[in-house]
Parts: sequence; C-alpha cells; structure tokens
Amino acid sequence: MLVREFEYFTGQTRGAPTIRLREAAGFGEIVQPYDGWPPRAGRYVWDSGEFQRWAHELPLDAGNDRRIERHAARAVQLVRRCGWAPAFVVLPDVVAGGDASIRRSLAWVERLRELRAPLLLAVQDGMQVPSVGRLIVELNLGGLFVGGSMAWKWQTVGEWARLAWELNRRCHVGRVGCVRDVRRARLAGATSGDSCQGLWSHTQLRRLDNALRQRALFESAI
Repeated sequence: MLVREFEYFTGQTRGAPTIRLREAAGFGEIVQPYDGWPPRAGRYVWDSGEFQRWAHELPLDAGNDRRIERHAARAVQLVRRCGWAPAFVVLPDVVAGGDASIRRSLAWVERLRELRAPLLLAVQDGMQVPSVGRLIVELNLGGLFVGGSMAWKWQTVGEWARLAWELNRRCHVGRVGCVRDVRRARLAGATSGDSCQGLWSHTQLRRLDNALRQRALFESAI
C-alpha cells in the first residue's frame, strides 16, 4: 500500500484564535504576493498567487510579474537574514493553461532558486506525464503541484502522485478544502494539500484536523 506523510496548508489569517487552532493542528500557510509579511506560520509555502488572479479574471501582465518579483525578493531576504526558507515554492503558472503554463513556469526557474527551497511545477489541463517527468529530472525540480480545472485535477491526480513517487519528489494538490478531498488526495498518494476553506470557520478547521489525525492513526498501524 502506498503510504506517504501528508502536510496541510491554509491561506493566511490575522485572527489570533484561528492562528492558535491552526498551530495546534500543525498546519502551515500558503503566502501570496497580496498577503502580509513575514509569514504567520513557521512552515510556509511561497506561491505567486496566479490562481487568485485567474479567479478574479485579472491579467498576467508586466505589473503582475513585478508583484511576483517583489514577493520573491522579500522571501530571499528572509532566507539570507535568518535562514527561514519556504517548505517549497510553486512556480508561476497559467491555470488550466497546458503548454503556455509550462513556458511561464520555465521562465521563473532560475530566478526562484535563490529561495533555497524545492521548486514545484504546477501541472495543468493538457499536460502529459512523460514530458513533465523529463522536465522535473532535467531541471532538478522538487516535484509538482496538481492544479488545473477541478474535473481534470481529480481525474489525473493518481497519475501525478505515481510520477512523484517514482521520482522521489513531492506531490502537492491545490484546492483540497473539505474532508472528502483530503481523503481523495491522500489515497492518491499526494504528500500535501491546501485550501483557504479551513479558515471560513473554526468548525471546518477542526474537521480537517480530525480527518488528518484519523488517517495518521490508521497509517501508523499499518
């Protein structure tokens, strides 16, 4: 049976009670260009915020690239000053963008190596496992981030998790916001997931925490 440890990351929050609940659950934080700095969780993920721009129908223009560059610069500064690197970095992408997303991600690889963290390629609708696998090996990337449209994500997540397993890399699944999706991601063999939905209410945050703890107890008995 394929069993891998699973980490969970939420969006950023400023509410002290929510932060305490998240810390008790052991969840990390996804940090995007529009978020506060420094991160509010000890373990965080550097993300370019492309999904948020896509969701709000905002362009991926030069102004957006400058925001990403500033976001990267402050993370590099944090690494240099105190060695606080992200758990991993999600390369900028184009949601559901296929080859266009690959081209955008490749343009950022060398610029983001200064963050001294594994770089994850976001896989999107239309990408193929063999070509993505070659890229990960050739560029020594840290793994992949399963993005794309919701239907495509859940149809293909098992293939991407198997690829990550074969290459001994991380497989992170985006938008894993409910207990059912946490279970689906873990059963597929993913190593981590994220969503902002856990911040919508303390009840939802506790449900996610309980789901992950129950699974961990099951795995420890195998």
